[in-house]
Amino acid sequence: MASASVQPKTFAEFLLWEQSQERRNEFVDGVAVMMAGGTRAHDRIQRNLLVRATERLQGSGCEPLGPDVIVETAAGTGRYPDMTIDCGPYDGNALTAAAPTAVFEIWSESTRKPDLLIKLRDYDATISIRHYILIAQTEYMVFVYSRAEGGGISLRPSELRRPEDAVELPDLGLVLTLAEIYQGLGLKGA
Repeated sequence: MASASVQPKTFAEFLLWEQSQERRNEFVDGVAVMMAGGTRAHDRIQRNLLVRATERLQGSGCEPLGPDVIVETAAGTGRYPDMTIDCGPYDGNALTAAAPTAVFEIWSESTRKPDLLIKLRDYDATISIRHYILIAQTEYMVFVYSRAEGGGISLRPSELRRPEDAVELPDLGLVLTLAEIYQGLGLKGA
């Protein structure tokens, strides 16, 4: 196990430090914070997102990235979103997303507050991020935050609650219905 006693002080130091850790960490307010594991529902939603987004974004110049690629925010944090749409150039050796454009987080009751407040602040500070999508695990409930033209991310998200509702990101050419996102979870329709 790598020593946790030497904490990185900058994001660059964090990237080097993180590669030697057994568990994944995020870099928040200058501190490495160990990430918790997820549920099977979380894993299934994440897989559904990646499969559908990969199908729909082929040839678009944008690529869905899984939770192993970190997003460096302009707020000086490093986050591992559940899925990132990256529209930057491909670099197979890169540890970070080149141009994160949409960020998806799957929340539980224990992560709801940080996802709604702290991560929203971090992603809003990053001008390339045009959409922040929050997905509940236990019910049809998705919040889509989008950046206003030339401004910040709107604090009034689109709220989706029915299986036939869809996350629509027209600037990326991506549409994902809630039925697709939650496929295989056995949720009752609203």
